[in-house]
Order: sequence, then C-alpha cells, then structure tokens
Amino acid sequence: MSKEKEILHRFSLIVDRESDVRLNTKLKKLITSAKFPSNTADMEDILYWPDRRLNRDLIQMLRTNACIDKKRNVMFLGPIGSGKTFLANAPGINACRGAIRFSICACRISTQNMQKLKPKQLNWIL
Repeated sequence: MSKEKEILHRFSLIVDRESDVRLNTKLKKLITSAKFPSNTADMEDILYWPDRRLNRDLIQMLRTNACIDKKRNVMFLGPIGSGKTFLANAPGINACRGAIRFSICACRISTQNMQKLKPKQLNWIL
C-alpha cells in the first residue's frame, strides 16, 4: 500500500471512530434524559409467555416506532410484576436508538376508572 493510501485509510478509521463516539454519546444522552427505570431493556428480550397475552403485532408496531410517528400514546395494563415497566422501557430505548426523544411515566389508575374512559381517549391498550 502506498503511503498516501495508508494515510487515507488511517484517517478514515479516525473519522469512523469519532462518528461512533458521537453517536454513542448522543444515544446515552437520549436514554439518560428519558429517565427510564431500567435502561437495559431490549425489544429482543420480550418474552411472549401465554399468560402475558401480548399481541405480537402491536409489539412489532412498537419496534418500528410507528406509534411515535403517528403521535400515539401507549398504555400497558396488568397486575403487579407482569412486566409493564419492561414493556414500556424496551420501545423507549428502541426509539432513542432511532434518535427520537422519548418520555415515560408511571400512572396509577384503577380498573374502574379505566372503564369510564371512552375508546377514543385511549389509542392502544396492551
């Protein structure tokens, strides 16, 4: 390899590394600003156990960030310990990987109050 090609190759490696560092820094910043209870959740780790009654099509839509593109809210309902927080964190972190700002909040609402809401007030219930 000629000296010029070697210099260009090394320079391209330096540029690639800097680009990766900046992208990772931005991702960490997005994840930190979203204040996820657990920042290790991943869409690939979702377990579709029968007792969880998860809708694979809706989970796939969350994976593609379609609900965010359509400016939809997502609400996860279920008993304590059923994985609602994990299910909320995973698409949020996925959105951050797509350079989309994301926010998560925990809402304590009773089933009786949920039944009073009109269907149009809720975009999706998983």
